[in-house]
Amino acid sequence: MESGGEVGKVNVTQQTFEAVQDYFEGDYREEIEAKNIGKVRAYFITRLKPEFSQDELGFEPNEKFWEHYKALS
Repeated sequence: MESGGEVGKVNVTQQTFEAVQDYFEGDYREEIEAKNIGKVRAYFITRLKPEFSQDELGFEPNEKFWEHYKALS
């Protein structure tokens, strides 16, 4: 996945995107070749969802995000 990424962007597989899509927005990018796996669907994580962000860009998590995060452990 690392070799298929782009500078300044978070590149994840479809499986990872499905696990975090309640908290983050993302864009489908394409199928990419993953080492020892083959072709996988890939997404760029673009930002936190507005309800979990304290800034307009979606980069700073808010208290609601941290409450959900703590509940996962």
